[in-house]
Amino acid sequence: MENLQEIFKIGFFEGLVWFPIVLACGLLYKYLKVIDISIDGICVLGSIVFTITYNHSGSLIISLLTTAGSCVTAYLLVSLLQQELRINNILSGIIFSLALHSLSVIWIGESLPLQYEGLLFLQQPAFLIGASLVIAIVTEWGFRTAVGIRLKVSADNPLANVKGNPRVHNLCIFGMAGLILSLGIILYTARAGQSRAGGGFEFLITALCSFLFTDRILDGVIRLINRNKMKFSYRKYFIYSIIQSPVLKAIMGSVLFQILILLIMYYTNDPAYWRLIFACILLVLVASPHIKKHRLRSNINITGQGLEVRNISLSYDNGYEKREIFSNLSFHFDRGIHIVWGPNGAGKTSLLRLIEGELTPSSGSIMLNGRDITRLSRHQRRVFYISQRPHESLSLNSAVFENVLAVQCSGVKEETYFKEGLGIVKEKLSLLFSNRSQLGVQQAGKLSGGQAQKLNFFLCTISSAQIIIADEPTSGMDTENLELFKLALAGWKERGAVIIITTHDERMRNFEATHVQLAGQKLLKIT
Repeated sequence: MENLQEIFKIGFFEGLVWFPIVLACGLLYKYLKVIDISIDGICVLGSIVFTITYNHSGSLIISLLTTAGSCVTAYLLVSLLQQELRINNILSGIIFSLALHSLSVIWIGESLPLQYEGLLFLQQPAFLIGASLVIAIVTEWGFRTAVGIRLKVSADNPLANVKGNPRVHNLCIFGMAGLILSLGIILYTARAGQSRAGGGFEFLITALCSFLFTDRILDGVIRLINRNKMKFSYRKYFIYSIIQSPVLKAIMGSVLFQILILLIMYYTNDPAYWRLIFACILLVLVASPHIKKHRLRSNINITGQGLEVRNISLSYDNGYEKREIFSNLSFHFDRGIHIVWGPNGAGKTSLLRLIEGELTPSSGSIMLNGRDITRLSRHQRRVFYISQRPHESLSLNSAVFENVLAVQCSGVKEETYFKEGLGIVKEKLSLLFSNRSQLGVQQAGKLSGGQAQKLNFFLCTISSAQIIIADEPTSGMDTENLELFKLALAGWKERGAVIIITTHDERMRNFEATHVQLAGQKLLKIT
């Protein structure tokens, strides 16, 4: 019994050492859907940088800053491989870790001892508990601020209509992961008393298994909560968000798995067994869910009196077929509502994607108030996009409340941001949802199609977008929701937005708007 008590005690404090490493891995997995294989190479690099810096300077502050800088820089390079060079996140992680493992062996040989006499306080139980609490509180608080909510909603779904560039948001989360990881590296290196070169992916397998294990357990708890109707309240939303927080999952997972490692080693007397068992556990954990890949769409930033497509040509070539969609297409969209009609295949969706910025014309230009915006990147325009598949533009893993605050975070005092923002959402969304249990604790992915479309209408209303494009938004919409959509259109028109709708819905035929026919690669007003 004494041996088991000792195992649980040692496992608890060893888990606290691993907590920042597991948390860094968990942030990237939970918010960016990235299985971070590069973490092993970065841990080896950071440990060597810390050891060399501390051995030469004797300053913990200088060593901390240097280690943090190396980890953040490494993660930014990994992000560059994934986002700019379009290398799969697992392959990019393998490439990066392989390179760093090889360089570490060339750099220090087998290992490098740390002159850790001045770092013994880092091994003290009180310090480990205190450091873990600080990391947990700061991280949790950071993702509850206006910026934090915007980052995680945008990272969860780049199609969500959130202000800013999704790529920048992703870089921010990579940077935060690097900063947290550097703290874990320092604790780990100080406890080990050395830096080791090479590596057997122990950091990866431990961090990923630890996080995924508790992620599956606590997500099951969340599903049970969602089955029960919960009244709208800040307290219950807070409990819900804590349960699904990567911080809680990381600290629970790191402690549980360190205890499991010690138990395996205690009963087998062979440290190799825990790697084999963890590999099997990891196979089950990773294979269980389907990790969705999101295509990248912009949140564009445009203002002006009207929008003009001027001599636009667009074609595509898939290798065996070349098709011309537009040839010298020109039209001016004034401020107000425009409904575009046309048969399937006429190019209605392609027109919207050109305006949105997802497609670039082969020739011609798109003008806004006399300014050529054709070559602007997608995040430099401001367009709100409404799809006939309403869940497509929402962060499904975030609550309704968080989706709203990610679109419109202004007008709420930062120090009371969370509570005041929740009250604002409750008051306004009560007009859209009859079941108030949806307003706070419900994930957007749990909303029905009609409720999700209502939420999109509301998000568009509180956004500052001046160009609103809607692709078949009334498809399958009942009469009640159609009337709500028409009311929303009137509000968007009143604020001076350019609204372009494509539809086949004959119920919109007599709606007061500028009706346009797209056929034969031409846009013509219907009189």
